[in-house]
Amino acid sequence: MGKIITIIEGNHEGLVSRKGDAIFGAAEGFANCLTALDPSLSFHFIRPHFHDHIYHDGLLDGCDAIVFTGSANRWSADEPEAGPARDIMQLALASGRPVFGSCYGMQLAVAVLGGQNRSNPVASEFAIARDITLTPEGRSHPLYHGKDDIFDARCMHRDEVAILPQGAVSLSGNAHSAHQAMAYEAQGMRFWGVQYHPELRFTDIAHYIEKNDVTSFSEASHFANQLGIDDDAEAIMADFKAYDMASGAHKAALIAKYKMTDGLSDDDKHRCELGNFINSL
Repeated sequence: MGKIITIIEGNHEGLVSRKGDAIFGAAEGFANCLTALDPSLSFHFIRPHFHDHIYHDGLLDGCDAIVFTGSANRWSADEPEAGPARDIMQLALASGRPVFGSCYGMQLAVAVLGGQNRSNPVASEFAIARDITLTPEGRSHPLYHGKDDIFDARCMHRDEVAILPQGAVSLSGNAHSAHQAMAYEAQGMRFWGVQYHPELRFTDIAHYIEKNDVTSFSEASHFANQLGIDDDAEAIMADFKAYDMASGAHKAALIAKYKMTDGLSDDDKHRCELGNFINSL
C-alpha cells in the first residue's frame, strides 16, 4: 500500500482557484508533482489559513510524512498571521514524522525552531535562482543524492532565512540567499527544506506572479533585468505559460532564451529533491 502524505496549504483561500466545489491551490500542485514521482501515494490536505480551519492534536494522525507548501500571502512566517501554520509545524515536528518544506514551508520551520527570517534586503528572487551551490554538508546529504554541485532552480520568494535555528545545517546557497536549503535532524525531529520550488511548473510561477498578496511579486518591471532578458513582464509571463506545453523547436527556443540549465529544463533533475524525500520514507 502506498504512503499517505499530509500536505499543508500555505495560501489563504483568496489565493487558490475554485471550480464548483473543487479547489486547486499549492497543495494540489504539490500532490500532482509527487504523484508523478510515485503514483501509489495518497494525500490529505490541511488549509490552516482558511476561515473554516480547526486545529486539534489529531490533525496528522494516519499519515507517513508531512509537506508544507510555499505561499503568496502578504505576511511572513514569523508574523502573527502565520500562527495557524506554525502551530501545525510544531505538531508535525513533534510527531517525529519526516517533514519537507518549500519556501514558506522552510521559513515556518525556521520560525518554530528558533531561527529568524527576513525580507531579502536586495530584492525578491523571481522565477530562476541561479548558481545554487551545495555546501560540504549538502554534498553528502540524502536530500541532494544525484544532484549537481551547482544548479539552477525554479523559485519565487521575497523572504529568506536570515539566521538558522541552532542545530540546523545549511545544505546549499547562492549569491541571493545564503541558505537555499537546510536540514534539521535532532531531538527526534527530521525536517528537510528548500527555499526554491522543486514542485513548480513555469505556468505555476506565472500564476503566482499574477495572483498574490506580495507587492514585490506584482511590481515585475525588473523581471527582464534580473533574468537577463530584453522583454517586458507580460511577454515573460506568456513565455512561462507556454513553456510547459511547448515542444520541439519552440521549447528549445525558450530554453535558449532563458539560459535554462538541465536543473531547470530536465524534470527529473528539477524534482530530484522531492524524489529523494519520497525514497527516504
